[in-house]
Amino acid sequence: MLALACFLYPLTHSVISLLSVQVLLGSGVGLIMPLTMASAIETVPNARRGASMGIYQAVYGAGMFIGPVIGGMIIDSFSTAGDVINMTSGYTANFYAAMCFAVLGGILALLLTKK
Repeated sequence: MLALACFLYPLTHSVISLLSVQVLLGSGVGLIMPLTMASAIETVPNARRGASMGIYQAVYGAGMFIGPVIGGMIIDSFSTAGDVINMTSGYTANFYAAMCFAVLGGILALLLTKK
């Protein structure tokens, strides 16, 4: 659902289509968050599950803060102020950086997941 939403974003040309893609993205996030939380605490003893959920949320929150900061720095470093044509190069660079992080995360997930 998340991949489909990311694929569909550039194809939106109206507010209704944008909202539809947002619903798809929100539904995907709503499904994946409880699953990742459950997977993160699956092997943790019951007495320590509260602490492990707190650590999970802290790491998630740090990522929600650091990700946009890094994205803004990438966009700023590849953009030229006042030049709309060159400004898109910053967004393109940010897209490729995010893609690299996503691919790296996918590879790590495959390598570190139990069979």
